[in-house]
Amino acid sequence: MCTILIVKTSSFGDIVQTLHVASYLKQMIPNAVIEWAVMSHLAPIVFAHPHVDRVIFIDFKRPFRTLRHLRAKKYTYVFDFQGNCKSGLVVALSRSKSKVGESWKTLREWPAGLATHTKWNVADVPNVRLKPLRLLQRFFSWNSTDVIGGVSLSNAVGASPMALLKEMQKQGPLIMVCFGSKWPNKTMPKLQLKMILDHIANRTEARFAFVWGDEAELATAEWLHQQWPRRSTVVAKLSLPQLQHAMGLCDGVIAIDSGALHLCGTTTTPSFSMFGPTRADVFKPLGEHHVAIQGACPYGRTFAKQCSELRKCPTGACMQFADLDPVLESLMKWLQYVLDRHARRQL
Repeated sequence: MCTILIVKTSSFGDIVQTLHVASYLKQMIPNAVIEWAVMSHLAPIVFAHPHVDRVIFIDFKRPFRTLRHLRAKKYTYVFDFQGNCKSGLVVALSRSKSKVGESWKTLREWPAGLATHTKWNVADVPNVRLKPLRLLQRFFSWNSTDVIGGVSLSNAVGASPMALLKEMQKQGPLIMVCFGSKWPNKTMPKLQLKMILDHIANRTEARFAFVWGDEAELATAEWLHQQWPRRSTVVAKLSLPQLQHAMGLCDGVIAIDSGALHLCGTTTTPSFSMFGPTRADVFKPLGEHHVAIQGACPYGRTFAKQCSELRKCPTGACMQFADLDPVLESLMKWLQYVLDRHARRQL
């Protein structure tokens, strides 16, 4: 029996961007038993994956419990898709003669490389979703394509808002708006967001579903709802599998670089996203129906993946688009994917 341990311990967005790996492994090795090591507070999203057979809860505050779970069996392969010190420790504690990770050149934190036996250079792969696939392809000498299928998470039923969303979708194209992020410098000013949604509302019969994560975001969602009270709703708090299911009911998703955007990337729903202190070509979902725009830094800063000033920039000016015309032009091209999806679903 082939037993595989995936090590991707955090964060939420990183984990969501890696969910397709378990499905890919199951497709290529149907009899594989796939386990996943993840931080305890993020385990529910992995637990809902239909191709993950066992979740190992990583809790460094309880090292003996973590050690016992990791040493419970010997794995055929262990893959480190995190590449930092914590994941390296997990890999080191696991039992396997084949521990695989990225090369020294691409590791997030070099000590992680001390735990792996085989290393592969994936520096030539721009998008974060393709890197683990390329690593697997090079390790196993697989020649499969880079097409990433969707992942339908379990336990997605039973949410009362679903009926409302289905009814709204019958009335016109339904667009979910995910405007929140834990980093304020990733968010767009709400007045600019209103202008973008106005542009859609004035040209289509679209409906809006606003989602939120905390009380501050709830206040913004309610403010947005007041702008189009007959054509929008504030969605009740959903579990992550339920949120994914709700996204599947929508014809499009508008978001910034956040966990919600990456969750949309596991569905077939088109997304339109705004990026500023992170690179769109690195983090946007894959596919032509996923359209992203990149804000410019007025201070002339450049970066390969993420701006070093993300957490401390006092203005967040790269998300304040001085000229909305390019944004609206890209938006209208993306909107055609939304309208086409809505039309197909009405047949």
